[in-house]
Amino acid sequence: MNINLLKLACFIVTDGGIYQRRNQIYFDTTDDKLMNKFIETARGLQVKHIYVSKGHGTKTIYFYSKELYQHLKSLIGNEKTLPLDEMLRLSKKNIQEMLQILFSTDGGVSLSTSNCRTDGKKRIHRKVTFTSSNRRNLEIVKKLLQRFGVRGRIQNNGDLEIKGRRNLEKFKNLIGFIEGVKVTNKSKKWCGIEKNKLLDLCLKSYRYTHRE
Repeated sequence: MNINLLKLACFIVTDGGIYQRRNQIYFDTTDDKLMNKFIETARGLQVKHIYVSKGHGTKTIYFYSKELYQHLKSLIGNEKTLPLDEMLRLSKKNIQEMLQILFSTDGGVSLSTSNCRTDGKKRIHRKVTFTSSNRRNLEIVKKLLQRFGVRGRIQNNGDLEIKGRRNLEKFKNLIGFIEGVKVTNKSKKWCGIEKNKLLDLCLKSYRYTHRE
């Protein structure tokens, strides 16, 4: 299985899609680093003509290919489900690259504080998340994380959460986010900071507390 085809599937499963009409394959993003990574992946599949349209801050990158449309349709189906069997056959390096795509597109990192109701002391909350409305995709990502010794927990709200110092350290050192990808405006406090840098801040914050 071509690794670039599986990477392309990761983009499509998260913030992309495929249209049967004209065999269009597209990806939506506000991040230039993700746009460039998608284009790089398509180029690796010998796609020559790639188009970019802009609107309201979001870029849609798309191209047309009957062959790749059929391959993707067979891989991810109508429900846009990650192809677990094909992914598990890959090397850890290739799995790491795909997890980077998944967490950089439909994932993120969070650092926040709250005051404990019982003792009034400040608590620091840190987590990396992957979000999907497809429960099967959450289970697949959880299984892939296990290849790196990273424990994830699926929540009822459609998030897979990675918490705890050791888990976050393993995620940072063995997986991480695509270099340069930034937190979106969904986070008022951290919008614009690189996700990897915010993850660094999460880990540095442990020196100020003894508890999660």
